[in-house]
Amino acid sequence: MRTAIVHDASTNTSADQCLKDSLANMFSSTVRPEDAELVISTSRRAAQRVRQIPGQLHLCYQRFATADESLPRVDESPSVQTARIFNLRDNSPVSTKFAPRDQQAGMSNVSHFLAGNHRIADGLRRETGRPTKVIYPPVETSQFRPNRARRSDYYVTSILPGQEQELDLAVRAARIARRRLLVLVDGHSGGNEPTCHESHVQIIAATTDEETRRALCECRAFLCCADTDFDADVIRAQACGTPVIVSSQSGVSELVADAEEDGPGTGLYFYERTPDGLAAAMAELERRPQKFSAPLAWAQAMQFSASRFERELGAYVEQLRAASTIDMLDVGGRAAA
Repeated sequence: MRTAIVHDASTNTSADQCLKDSLANMFSSTVRPEDAELVISTSRRAAQRVRQIPGQLHLCYQRFATADESLPRVDESPSVQTARIFNLRDNSPVSTKFAPRDQQAGMSNVSHFLAGNHRIADGLRRETGRPTKVIYPPVETSQFRPNRARRSDYYVTSILPGQEQELDLAVRAARIARRRLLVLVDGHSGGNEPTCHESHVQIIAATTDEETRRALCECRAFLCCADTDFDADVIRAQACGTPVIVSSQSGVSELVADAEEDGPGTGLYFYERTPDGLAAAMAELERRPQKFSAPLAWAQAMQFSASRFERELGAYVEQLRAASTIDMLDVGGRAAA
């Protein structure tokens, strides 16, 4: 099947690169979007650049439900629109009605959405009325494995540019808990690293996976303070056999097996996004370390492998091919190879 992969050139994080590598592995030969039977766009911003072609299957992968992923509203008819998916063999249309809000959001060229978690998927279904499939993003974890180093009493968090409130939350919680805090920042950010003058806080500009791995393997736990939909460091921490503490209200909570449930878990939720709420979760983790399972954490992280992503995406594309009677190559078998 003639396939086009459309990326947003304005972002190039390690998570973006991992996604690009997986798609390149699945579809080694690609064409321009206007010549493709299948288009996969890796963000809504990327999808906006694709011109609608009759008979074209367009999957848009949305990993984050953030404001900068929103599309501008456009003027279109308020009447209910009909999207036409054509059988490429006999040109017979399969009609699917979409709500007016979908057309107003400027996404009429997208036939199906892929979502990075269930919270995003629920929002997309409400917003667009489009079929939406949850496929967790791939995360490169080959460099992240447990080691035998004795764990220290410090905690680790990672901070992106603009996350000053998240940094303040972690710093104040660590002060309440009377624990040291190691803050990982991107060492390639060009000197834009945050600063903190608290004596219990150390900021590390990590430039290699080894620096990050060592910090994650030796810390007591990893703190994810952002209300975000996905955080690759949560997966990497679990790959290192490290407990994670995340907000119960964030999409990241899906990535963690809560130790408060029956049986062992891979981390804990904190239910109030306040320093006291986070510090309470830190204290609970230290009070009941037996509730945490390092082997389970590693197994949890392996669910986000590139091979799993390729297998699930390939199977979904094959499912759409069968449902729409579109004559396409068996990419599902290729992905699973």
